[in-house]
Amino acid sequence: MTLHPRVDQAKLRRILETTRLIEGDYELGILLRHVVTEACSLTGARYGALGVLNDTGDALAEFITVGLTAAEEERIGPRPLGLGLLGALIDHPVPLMVDDLAVHPDRAGFPRNHPPMTSMVGVPIKVRGEVYGHLYLTDKFGGRPFDEEDMDLAEALALAAGIAIENARLHTALGLVAALHDDSRKDHLTGLANRRSWDERLGDELERSRRSGRPVSVALLDLDDFKAVNDRGGHQAGDALLQEFARSWQRIMRTAGDFVARLGGDEFGLLAPGSTSGGVRNIARRHASTDPRGPSYSLGVATWDGSESAGQLVHRADLSMYRSKSRNIRIPIGCHDLSTS
Repeated sequence: MTLHPRVDQAKLRRILETTRLIEGDYELGILLRHVVTEACSLTGARYGALGVLNDTGDALAEFITVGLTAAEEERIGPRPLGLGLLGALIDHPVPLMVDDLAVHPDRAGFPRNHPPMTSMVGVPIKVRGEVYGHLYLTDKFGGRPFDEEDMDLAEALALAAGIAIENARLHTALGLVAALHDDSRKDHLTGLANRRSWDERLGDELERSRRSGRPVSVALLDLDDFKAVNDRGGHQAGDALLQEFARSWQRIMRTAGDFVARLGGDEFGLLAPGSTSGGVRNIARRHASTDPRGPSYSLGVATWDGSESAGQLVHRADLSMYRSKSRNIRIPIGCHDLSTS
């Protein structure tokens, strides 16, 4: 689309400003209303509207208006569905300029209490070739008909509206992708990271440790007598215990880099970059002091030796935890005697 050569520089700057505004973080409805307002101002139209198509593309789902007061809109009644000339534009989405609506063959008339309108410009709003809706401008001030310059301005602003819609769709899509990404790495019961997230984070931290030489330790935590809790109170009691245990760890995880995940069942993992086994001991003591009435659990710790795989490191921590269980070393009770294999 090429703008009419008689379009003055001031109007071109306003179209550019509208396009730049669309690149900002604004709600889509606000942006589309701004497009309609600018279209009315630049072309001298008394009224403007932007019709958004429904999912099947055969009728209007939304209708944003400019120029009508709230009282006028209330008197007119429900928004148009896309009949008459609006329906013709839906069926044949091409730019249309009408000097006298009263004699157009596709006219269907106006609803009761609708202000009279004579002339109109209608242009489709497209997103990647798909028609999303239409921009409508009616009744040029002074009673003059719309001209080719007005059509060019309307098409330019319809293009801006299409950009706004595409940006909004992209933003929504990216938000959904991010939400799905987070959801796939979260344990839904406790809100902690899940096993998948633990594996990814552990691999990343070992690679960082390989480059920096800083220690990194892992701890496995296993609730004691968890089966008995389920047997006595049912799975709801067990779930409540797991949730409270997770919250107790979330309350103390203030050190940047420390990471807690639910690995499955009643087993949790603690990843402590920059810490040795002694540092993990201190974390466990801090947890015990902040939750002295919390459930007891067994803990096993292992510090990466710089060459073993993530699986081998976790296996050493697992062996350490089971040695703690066999020696009846439980946290917070007896937290002074943690296994540090």
